[in-house]
Amino acid sequence: MIITKEKLFLEGAEKYDYATGEYQQYMLPEGAVMIAEIGQEIVCADCGEKLLFDDSYSSCRITNHYGIGYLVCEKCMQQEMKDRQEQW
Repeated sequence: MIITKEKLFLEGAEKYDYATGEYQQYMLPEGAVMIAEIGQEIVCADCGEKLLFDDSYSSCRITNHYGIGYLVCEKCMQQEMKDRQEQW
């Protein structure tokens, strides 16, 4: 199967629920992205706050259908890691 660039970015987002162990459809904040240019202003895919791409992290929880993470801020990444550790 060939995955086109259009398909990669247009299939929507999912957010993993650590309590149920399942992904749920997720509505991204406007401006949330998976990739950006150095120095570009983006929006955290979780809390919606503005940040620079340089200060972002790839989410393990908010992904596209293929498992590629959307970018999140440090605060949201720390919360993801805390939630993940609590489930182990």
